[in-house]
Amino acid sequence: MISFRYYLYLIEDRIEYLTNRYKDINAHHDTYASYKKSEDIIKFWIKVDPTPNKKYLDWLLRQYSRQDFRQEDAQRVHDALENFERYKARLAQKDINHYYHLSDLEDTVEAVNGTKSKREEIRDIKHDGADKIFDKGGVKVYHIKTEAAAKFYGKGTKWCTAADKNCLFNKYNQFGPLYVVLCKGIDNKPAKYQFHFDPAQFKDEKDREISITSLVKRNPELQDVPEFQGEKVVLTKAKDINKYFDKLLLSDPKNAIKDSSITPENISKALNNLDSEVRGIAAKHPNATSEHITKALNDPSSDVRLRAIRYPKATSEQISKALNDSSSDVRDTAIRHPKATSEHITKALDDSSSTVRWTAIRHPKVTLEHITKALNDPDLGIRRMAISHPKVTPEQISKALNDSNPEVRREAIEHPKATSEQISKALNDPDSDVRDAAKRVISGITRRSRYSR
Repeated sequence: MISFRYYLYLIEDRIEYLTNRYKDINAHHDTYASYKKSEDIIKFWIKVDPTPNKKYLDWLLRQYSRQDFRQEDAQRVHDALENFERYKARLAQKDINHYYHLSDLEDTVEAVNGTKSKREEIRDIKHDGADKIFDKGGVKVYHIKTEAAAKFYGKGTKWCTAADKNCLFNKYNQFGPLYVVLCKGIDNKPAKYQFHFDPAQFKDEKDREISITSLVKRNPELQDVPEFQGEKVVLTKAKDINKYFDKLLLSDPKNAIKDSSITPENISKALNNLDSEVRGIAAKHPNATSEHITKALNDPSSDVRLRAIRYPKATSEQISKALNDSSSDVRDTAIRHPKATSEHITKALDDSSSTVRWTAIRHPKVTLEHITKALNDPDLGIRRMAISHPKVTPEQISKALNDSNPEVRREAIEHPKATSEQISKALNDPDSDVRDAAKRVISGITRRSRYSR
């Protein structure tokens, strides 16, 4: 009888021999292999061999090299070898080396133990538990229908729908179909993803949320999957956006309304959406009509009204309406519009919000009458802005030099149009800052206009 130490020595010697024999073993055929280096591959299959002396390791490594199975089949291989060892005495062929395929070994064992082989179980799972609904250009999509299939196709992932314990497949499946997608990953390497549209979850193998847009860029074939049409804009063919618009308005509204191809009819539908952000995006869509802007200007959300009045095609009447809006932000946006008229500016200069009046006096269409009006504004900042305007006249500078606030008088004396008489007057101003400003003007040192800052 050999000693236990010598027994261990024989095993180690055997493993060392096989390590050298299969030193060039690789995983080229095994797309989703966890182990790529030869030494790691050998260590992996050592653990799969169920026998204490690893007597099936040579067969395991040889069959893997022949591409008979992959690393993801490890449990299946382990079970087959375990059953072979258990029922070997009842088999006609007891030499493992006479079995050229794992399926041959499984079938032989099944014949004597009266149970389904692992291969048949997997075949049943594939046939009854999942449908391959798409296979094109390196993209494969499976519709998962059973928990067993979810665990099979999700093997090696962190998905809760593929967990051995507390599997949540049935919970997700009751809300909508679950799909497993095999395609090029974000790094252009083969990868596996799980799609579920309600709720919208798109996960990689580590259960991290992915960018569908980035994935579609690498796998444009995803836009050809019939079951994905209308679920997300990025997964729907461009020519079919309008066809599926009603569905997309429910499943992916923000991206649906941003699409450049949607029709005015679809914009009208979006303006009735419950989500104010969707209505806001619709209000500024390039294909929006004047009628859409009018509707949006009556929206209960100030953000929608604000976006509407930014629209370049807004009419003079719509600007007038926006200048009466209850929101100062909407009124301020309205007076910024390129189509704002002199009458709009006059109205804005009477606005209760100093911010709106400030914006109005800076409008390119400001007239001398507007400047005169602004020089009487109760807000100091607006009077300073008015007297700094390039269109200011010497008469308006004289008016500003009588302002009660020295900052306005200083702005006035620094204006390029200030006359020598006005500068002389400023030298006698009761405020030292105004007098110093007048001295700087005489010395040729002036500050830049507030309009050029």
